[in-house]
Amino acid sequence: SVAIGVNGDPGSKARRLSELGVDVLVVDTAHGHQTRMVDAVAAVRAAAPRATVVAGNVVTASGTRDLISAGADIVKVGVGPGAMCTTRMMTGVGRPQFSAVVECAEAARAAGGHIWADGGVKYPRDVALALAGGSASVMFGSWLAGTYESAADTLRDLEGRLYKESFGMASNRAVRNRTRTESAFERAKKELFEEGISTSRMYLDPARPGVEDIIDQIVAGLRSSCTYAGAADLVEFRERAVVGVQSAAGRGLKLREKWGRGGLSNAEASEQGIGSGVQRAVNLKNGDSISLQTVKRMHAFFSRHQKNYRPEKKEPDGGPTELLAFVPEPSIGEAP
Repeated sequence: SVAIGVNGDPGSKARRLSELGVDVLVVDTAHGHQTRMVDAVAAVRAAAPRATVVAGNVVTASGTRDLISAGADIVKVGVGPGAMCTTRMMTGVGRPQFSAVVECAEAARAAGGHIWADGGVKYPRDVALALAGGSASVMFGSWLAGTYESAADTLRDLEGRLYKESFGMASNRAVRNRTRTESAFERAKKELFEEGISTSRMYLDPARPGVEDIIDQIVAGLRSSCTYAGAADLVEFRERAVVGVQSAAGRGLKLREKWGRGGLSNAEASEQGIGSGVQRAVNLKNGDSISLQTVKRMHAFFSRHQKNYRPEKKEPDGGPTELLAFVPEPSIGEAP
């Protein structure tokens, strides 16, 4: 696979790469939901009709649909979750990664495409959450930066611990490297604003210093997640996942008022006969969209297992297993 940007002539680049035998073309830019990106994806698709085209990054259903309509097979999802990225702090642009994955995955399935969850991975549970949310694959970089195989010199700190230096591709350091052949004035303009960390020490874990060690850890965690969910494969794993809302304090938030664009109000939920308030321990924030289909699926699940679970009560033997915790409440329409 080869990544190309939206500048220059992406169609010509894609044609030459396709002639060389490249079968996966990644059209990559920080803001994937823009006219230039849509045009670039269309040009790449026309130039390399047999190649798999990946495009991104976006965090909304509309962005996902537009890129797939332009010719993308796979859409990369994620703005700001990466360890080296400071976009959210510098610009306020971005979205919680799990929320974006759930919404974009649903839009991609409806349009006949797939998504890759890009960034925000620190533990095996983050990989499991992305796959449960509907992602076809999960991308992560910083986690592998602190390994023997990463492309950087292995250094040693004053205490003798081994580490690698890593930096963001939108950082001041990366910009200086990319613009070293330009004039001093142009370099100064481009270095003025940065959206990435210029240096970070990624320490090698003595217990897991290699890529294989980390992959084994991820696979073990994911297999255990599937066991908890009662899923035999990743397709069933996604189908068994139920999405809801939980506060930072650990208390479930009711799915009330308007649940994002295209969501339901309390009155509409009541009219649809959806009266079971369901919460789920994920990092969704207020204002996230939860579709009617998702809520109906949640309602159906808990209707089959009405145990009136509470956080302080242990789940009865033989009760339902699921990926994450939940706290049913009497009614969605009730005040918190």
